[in-house]
Amino acid sequence: MKIQNGTGDHSNGDPRWSRIEREARWALDKGNDAYVLELCSDLVARFPENVDVRRLLWDARVARNARDQSLGLFRTRIRRFVAESRLSGNRRVKHDPQGAIVEADRLLALDPHNRRALLITLEASRALGWLETALMACEKLTECRDHRPHDVVIAVDLYLQLGKTTEAVKLCEGSMLRFSGDPSIRNALRRASVRRSMAATVGVRSESADGF
Repeated sequence: MKIQNGTGDHSNGDPRWSRIEREARWALDKGNDAYVLELCSDLVARFPENVDVRRLLWDARVARNARDQSLGLFRTRIRRFVAESRLSGNRRVKHDPQGAIVEADRLLALDPHNRRALLITLEASRALGWLETALMACEKLTECRDHRPHDVVIAVDLYLQLGKTTEAVKLCEGSMLRFSGDPSIRNALRRASVRRSMAATVGVRSESADGF
């Protein structure tokens, strides 16, 4: 399990992370999301830039959220409303991005598909240079039922920043159908296609040079 560059990078390459991930996945498969929530919440608090732990925590939250929805827990809905009303938004992202992630995380703990909290996580992660965490937030954001064309454009920009041109094109193509050819997505698709073609051309030239 890798840890991104940044504070806490001392755990990078530690085999204990692989063991923790295996145990957590096994617990999730057995339906013990409470154990994974407790374990990963503690680990994220200590290693906030560890995207693999965040993915485990996300999966556990989704599992719990699905169960809470099936039970129709009114108290959970009230807690979500209160947590969302307390989000600081862009001001916190600009002045205290790590604090903004913690703030958004409180809402994601109750509603893992909350669009506002995912947007804050995305922008705050980018500000910190945690691009893999930002990418994860992008992926989850574009899975939300209420995501918008602007969210797709943000995700495409991040994909291109990370050199993931094929993923950017696929996201645009799928979103063109969902949003009926929205102009902003059409422009994003054009940019992504050009970047993918350029990358392919560079790759061919590099192979030719090596062969020569």
